[in-house]
Amino acid sequence: TNIEGRSEINVTPSFGVMYRHEKLSLGLMYHHKKTMKFKDQDATLANAISSGDPGYSWSSALLAGLGGSDHKISSELNLPYLFSMGIAYQFAPVFGAEFNYVRAGWSTFQSLDLDFDNDALDQELHFNYTDTWQLRFGLDFAVVQEKLNLMLGFVYDQTPQPLASVSPLLPDSDRNDYSIGLEFKSGNWKFTGAYMAVIGEERTNIENGQPANPDPAYPVGTYKSVANIFGAG
Repeated sequence: TNIEGRSEINVTPSFGVMYRHEKLSLGLMYHHKKTMKFKDQDATLANAISSGDPGYSWSSALLAGLGGSDHKISSELNLPYLFSMGIAYQFAPVFGAEFNYVRAGWSTFQSLDLDFDNDALDQELHFNYTDTWQLRFGLDFAVVQEKLNLMLGFVYDQTPQPLASVSPLLPDSDRNDYSIGLEFKSGNWKFTGAYMAVIGEERTNIENGQPANPDPAYPVGTYKSVANIFGAG
């Protein structure tokens, strides 16, 4: 099944506040949870059995009985609130440090209802996510004062995904993120380049010798992910 669509416009309140005094900075940010609504979007059902296989004609008849390949679908996707607070301190003209705590209300993402124009196709995907938190640390060194800064960062990111929801669709896990960057200053300009390695901890959806989710749509497997992220500004 290939589902493609665009949500209705969503307006969500957020606010932030920052206090600065000499070498100290304190900040708070809140972004409210939101529901993205999809109505009468396009869904295409494809025959997963190749034409040479014995089950092809049966599968084609089933597809025809469901109304063919082209359908309309509606759904709602719940996204979490985000709350973060941070503190930064400039210990010396050439050295500063920062710490952030981030809370994400992922418990709002419990399931995803797929409402097709043909009721026989309707299904509910269960995710049962939980609220999570992140810890973020950053260091800033002046290699050449007023000209070149070296930046180092680390993030511990807790997964909201329960073991029963782990699948090839999204094999999420707790992550450790390591970052390094350089900032060059010239007059009124700042040029920044950065790299981050996002390393997901290995995770298997086998629990006590049994699949954590008996649904065959969640195949048993062991997953490990790595992402390489580059940025420039």
